[in-house]
Amino acid sequence: ELGCGCGVVSLACLLGNERLAAHGVDLLPELVAAATANSRSLGLAARFSAQVLDAADPDAAASLPSRAYHVVAATPPYYTLGTGRLPTSEARRKALFAEEGTLTGFIATAKRALAPQGRIALIYPWTFRERLFHALESENFVTHKIMHVCTVNGSPTRFLIEAGTVRDGRRAVLKETLPLHLPDGSLTSEALAYCPWLR
Repeated sequence: ELGCGCGVVSLACLLGNERLAAHGVDLLPELVAAATANSRSLGLAARFSAQVLDAADPDAAASLPSRAYHVVAATPPYYTLGTGRLPTSEARRKALFAEEGTLTGFIATAKRALAPQGRIALIYPWTFRERLFHALESENFVTHKIMHVCTVNGSPTRFLIEAGTVRDGRRAVLKETLPLHLPDGSLTSEALAYCPWLR
């Protein structure tokens, strides 16, 4: 997982499938330490590892094994410089705010790490979708699934979950909607089916 933070996505996947193992990378040492501690507290330390690494830097990412992972998940930084108050920490700024080349760096790192027929899965704001699609296309990824994530069924899409592979010739795109909450604020059956560990 690129930009794993405290390990939420990776550790949730491990909780859902005992056959999986995961490796997370993040720019911030304190988040790598938190992800490692969370894996221990959940009894998953034997199947989870993490390291400090800038996933947007191709030179740094060269330390990851190439063509080794069946799935690479990422939530790349998407705030743009000049659109909010910058954190005082340089590392925190890089983790939250995209610079020129950040998104393409993440995707290039994912491409290098993926095994043949491996899949990339990205969470990204709907309003910036064209930026994401262009970056994926530049690295020769083919989109297979787009999931529209909305707060309440029928409300505007806030995020998308995109899944794809490199150059396998398939072009059909499956589109789905994932509403997260019912009007009373409780989780929808779709959200619970997608993330059963939220029960």
